[in-house]
Amino acid sequence: MGVMSYFKSPDAIKAFFEREGQKVVYDKNQTFVRPDDPRPWVYVLQEGLVAASFNFENGTKCILGYFIPNTVFAQNRSFYENDGGGLEYTTVTKAVIYRLHRDTFLKQVENDPAFNREYLHNVSQFRIFTTDRAICLAENRIHNRCIRWLMLMANYYSEPVGKGSRIIIPFTQGTIAEFLSVSRESVSKVIHSLVQDGHISIHRKQITITNVARLRDLLEA
Repeated sequence: MGVMSYFKSPDAIKAFFEREGQKVVYDKNQTFVRPDDPRPWVYVLQEGLVAASFNFENGTKCILGYFIPNTVFAQNRSFYENDGGGLEYTTVTKAVIYRLHRDTFLKQVENDPAFNREYLHNVSQFRIFTTDRAICLAENRIHNRCIRWLMLMANYYSEPVGKGSRIIIPFTQGTIAEFLSVSRESVSKVIHSLVQDGHISIHRKQITITNVARLRDLLEA
């Protein structure tokens, strides 16, 4: 299951944001939502990649996931007073984003059935992703956690390449460690082993899984 097959284009939402919203262009590695920013924006990503992360009070940071084109997401506390107090959104690449005030967005959800259906579908997609991410992080063995992470990326952020998948998001071992809440050294050891055994290849921070089914079988080995 690649990117294009899972994340369906929300046509009604895109059209409304492009017509009524404010277009903003962000450079690579630019943080445009911070924990201390209370403005109630709702966004739709037109081009680029955006990383969503959470900052804990002890100073540590955990990557939650990534937004790809056609994704709808919201500012801190846009819908609930206590939601996402530590959320931060940072561009992975140059990004083109449309934004609307929360009240304008919610009014359209209420009044436009097609808009409402697409929004609920978007919400359900992220609930499924959140469940899959939780399963990944529940793995006690670092080896299996890394493999489940690769499968997660293949399911949501990849394009098919033969029997394998090419993950479209560039990753460093440090970024993977932040996502999995483990040490960089632990990730490095597993990734090196998977490369040596021919299960994955890495070129310019882009990971390609040679054979998805064979990689999945390692979880049962």
